[in-house]
This record gives sequence, structure tokens and C-alpha cells, in this order.
Amino acid sequence: MNFPIHKAANALATVQDSTQLLTKLTDLEYAQPDNTDPRWQRLPSNTTLNLQFNRLTKISELQLTALRYTISSYYPPAEVEVLGSIKKAAAFIQGRNKISYKISFPPTNITQLRIKLSGVDPIPAGHFAAGGKSWLLLDELVIN
Repeated sequence: MNFPIHKAANALATVQDSTQLLTKLTDLEYAQPDNTDPRWQRLPSNTTLNLQFNRLTKISELQLTALRYTISSYYPPAEVEVLGSIKKAAAFIQGRNKISYKISFPPTNITQLRIKLSGVDPIPAGHFAAGGKSWLLLDELVIN
């Protein structure tokens, strides 16, 4: 049996162009399926995350956990794009997917990972907050 290793455990996670630290995304503490659980990281619907690795790391997969709680305008990302680079050089697309939270790509050596999240925006017709902006509730980003 092959057990995956979380290669981004406690990696430095930030929002692009911000100093906001997102320690909940790599802390190995998984949120419960309840929007009041403080382990969820609340983010705007269109967000780019950066993960910084301490050393060159070969990765081939990103898994992320998102909560769908539409009554409170929390939707999962509609699209996720993963880009990797070495020492902040130009980032190249590793993989992308819609609604799947497991994105595989060819093994790649990186020191930095960028994750672009595109939310449901605007909120669909029929919802009491139709036309408004949705939010993302994310927890653990698991890198293998």
C-alpha cells in the first residue's frame, strides 16, 4: 500500500500580493463540515494563493478541501489552476481543473507553488443573494 506524504505540511502560505499568512491551510488540522469551525480559511471568491517550500520539492498533486454552504454565500471554487516555479522565476501551469479538488500533473520540482482559485461569481439567480459575490471556505492544501 502506498501512503501519500503531505509535502506542504506547515509550508508558508500567503495570499498573492499580500502579507496575510494563511497558516490554517497547511497545519494538518482538518475542519469539520460546519461553517463556524475556525479552521476554515475565509477568502474572497477569486483569490491567488502562494505556497513557499524550504527546499526544492518534487510534487505531482494538489488536493484541497472546500465547504459548500450556499445559504451563507460559500461556494467551492468553480476552477482551480496550479502553477509552479523555482525561486520566484516565471510560474508555469502544472494543472487545472473545474470543481475537482484533486489535481494531478507530471512530477515537477518547485520551490514555490501558486494556486489560482476562481469562485462562483456572481451568485446564481434564485439564491437570496443572487448577483452578489460568493466566498470561499478552504482548509488543508495537501501536496504530494
